[in-house]
Amino acid sequence: MVIKSFHLLDEGQEEQIRELEELCNASEKPPLQSYVYLASDANKNPSQDCFYMLYEDGMLVSFLSVFAPRQEAEISAFTHPDYRRRGYFSALLERMRSQWKDLTQLLFVAEPSSKSAQAVLKKLGASYDFSEYMMYYGANPAKRQPSGQNHSNSALLKLRKVTPSDRSVMTGLYASIFSMKEKDAADWFDRLMEEPSVSVFQGMLGDTVVGVAGLSDEGDRMTLFGMGIKKALRGRGYGRELLQLVLEHWSKHYGEKELLVECDSHSSRAVSLFKRHGFLVATQFDYYKLSLR
Repeated sequence: MVIKSFHLLDEGQEEQIRELEELCNASEKPPLQSYVYLASDANKNPSQDCFYMLYEDGMLVSFLSVFAPRQEAEISAFTHPDYRRRGYFSALLERMRSQWKDLTQLLFVAEPSSKSAQAVLKKLGASYDFSEYMMYYGANPAKRQPSGQNHSNSALLKLRKVTPSDRSVMTGLYASIFSMKEKDAADWFDRLMEEPSVSVFQGMLGDTVVGVAGLSDEGDRMTLFGMGIKKALRGRGYGRELLQLVLEHWSKHYGEKELLVECDSHSSRAVSLFKRHGFLVATQFDYYKLSLR
């Protein structure tokens, strides 16, 4: 058994991980939909190792990733079906914890239908916290909102693309909308601005910023992320109008690509909003928490 850890992956390593992930997905009934995030740029310390790869006889048989923008870390992991019950996940978890000593809580990601994951989480003593839904847009043409079609007062809102010069304003917005610390919000904004595949937008009502949203270009698909409305302006329909503007922008510039969004069970209003605009639930991911302090 050999464990290697990295904060950046080369093309060959990514291919190994995807092949193992695909095999593990197919081994469950029904097949899982896991697609682990393989970038460290959103972590609090992007240069810290966050990908752990366990090899037997030169073959990758177990993998664990850490997503930790704050002191709470999301853990995704999978092990080759023929190499389970050998303590490989525990070995990876132990190695990770020896390097990430400032974490206060772990969140393990699992699909509800994965019996193997449920057994591991029960053994760890992790408890259910919330669910996250991966939703996709455009699979049902009848539900798609045509580009350029305005609803309610959407004509009053305008979409403005954010630039690095908006750092101060965006830091305050992120901190307020998403209940983040100012430093964490500033760090997140800086990382987003450094990523050429990411676009961040403000929803403007005249000269007033109403809300924010982001789009990430991931090759054959797009992800809508970081969408929120100022707390003082919620309940006025601005979320619906901002979403419609983002959909129009996506349709105009990226309409040939699949559009995804993630929502969690704490945000029932957001889930309903996306469903009303033609998003459908593709996958459910459950999160189990394990306190470290």
